[in-house]
Amino acid sequence: MPRNVMINLSIQIEDLFNGGILDNLCEVKDDNGGSYPGGSNRGKPAEFTSKVYGANKVTWKFDFEGINSEFFRVIEAEIIAPNGPQIFSVYPLRSNGNNISGKLNESIGQDVEVKYDISFRVKRIQTHVEKTFIIDPKLKINPSPFVEEEHQ
Repeated sequence: MPRNVMINLSIQIEDLFNGGILDNLCEVKDDNGGSYPGGSNRGKPAEFTSKVYGANKVTWKFDFEGINSEFFRVIEAEIIAPNGPQIFSVYPLRSNGNNISGKLNESIGQDVEVKYDISFRVKRIQTHVEKTFIIDPKLKINPSPFVEEEHQ
């Protein structure tokens, strides 16, 4: 059933900021049955696919976790889909604090899969040092019929 979708990005921010590997320190989940290949609960962010619907809103939320996570803030973030159709009504999407939201175009076809980039700049509050990171998961737009895919 078409509806708005919330995608959570849980990030071990201090470890990432100190040179850790994004694939090991970021977990992506959504409230609509999104998954990693093979139905796994965990994987690389680039392998995560969220099922979303045209003419509905998608919201991404940054959740910083781990030691000293309260000392980091998202300064700016944006979402673009560099090699795909114009999937959002406003483009690129820009952050409002720790959230980014956008409404998908109504005219997107069925079963369209788009890889997109989430670029976010983070500031360590005590030192004012800023760093930029990129996550590149996928959206499956208007999956039809909406059934869970069989995993082998």
